[in-house]
Amino acid sequence: MSEARIVWANDTATNAARHITEVSTGLACHCVCPGCGAKLEAVNAQNPNWKRRPHFRHYEAPELVDCAQQAVLTGAREALKQANEIELPALRVKRIMAAQDRMEFVAEVNEPAHRVQIEGVEFVDATDAVLTLSDGQQVYVRLVATAKRPGDPKQLKISEVLIDISDPVLRTANPEVLRQHITLGSRAKHWCHHLREPDLVAEAEAKVLQQVNKHSEDCAARFAAEEQTRHRSAEAQGNQRIQFQSAPLAPNEMLKTVPQISSQEKPSKSLHSVAVDYVWSQGVLKPSRRENVIRQNMTIWPQWDWRAIMAFGESARLQGISVDIAVKAALERFRFSENNNVVRDAWRYAGIIFVVPRTDDRSDH
Repeated sequence: MSEARIVWANDTATNAARHITEVSTGLACHCVCPGCGAKLEAVNAQNPNWKRRPHFRHYEAPELVDCAQQAVLTGAREALKQANEIELPALRVKRIMAAQDRMEFVAEVNEPAHRVQIEGVEFVDATDAVLTLSDGQQVYVRLVATAKRPGDPKQLKISEVLIDISDPVLRTANPEVLRQHITLGSRAKHWCHHLREPDLVAEAEAKVLQQVNKHSEDCAARFAAEEQTRHRSAEAQGNQRIQFQSAPLAPNEMLKTVPQISSQEKPSKSLHSVAVDYVWSQGVLKPSRRENVIRQNMTIWPQWDWRAIMAFGESARLQGISVDIAVKAALERFRFSENNNVVRDAWRYAGIIFVVPRTDDRSDH
């Protein structure tokens, strides 16, 4: 049984909605409960000095759980019938996109809340109605008196808005308060479906993509400036000038020329204990081989960007720069220690470079 007092009922003769202030006291109200259909009597209906709030009481019948919900729905339907305007809620669309360096960007597009004139109201059932607006557009309205809001829209032909009337305070509110809550209160409404949403989504996606592209361009410009500074420093020291591309190559831009490492190319001893030379591969690259190395190294050393390290090596190979110079530049660029062999080994396992034993007199040193 519900303990909530109800202030809305249906007229016995016409089934029209009646507020407690509109009827006579006692059984002379001639009303029935909107929830269970039981006969009602009006308490303090015409008493201006009431100590107990005026309300309807079931006469010789128990009040059921949903009687109060059905009563406030009756009042809400009446308020909607009498309304000549309604405030439609704002529509907000947000999109999030991550750049290549995993930095996230957010764009939000809003259609603000706005009031519109109502030309007609047609109820579909006990809770739903179709409003015809002054501009000819239609809006599907759903009145919900339960705390649990339904999620999915009921139809997709026109925009659909839900109006929450589950607040217990509304069950004893006067008609004017209930009307303002339904028609002018924006916090009580949210869109289940909006015909303009796809347009707003496209606009938000375009805005966030613009942010990501701007960020990528800024990163590329900073990278190019850093490389130029290193080039000038290398020239000042009399070293070979290095000109790497300002951004990693995309997969479809890679030169498809890296050979397999033959069994004769694999030294029988540790590469760090015998004299060897490192040279660029000249055959067809295997993307799967590179990806395996990236995954393995990310597991062991997750603090470094191994995909960028691989792209750095492929860029240097295409430009014909010395392997030793490229390794040195990569160690500096990605902040490894000077004598660290991990970058060179990663390139070798990925097939970007391969080793050959030294055959000249340098092997004696």
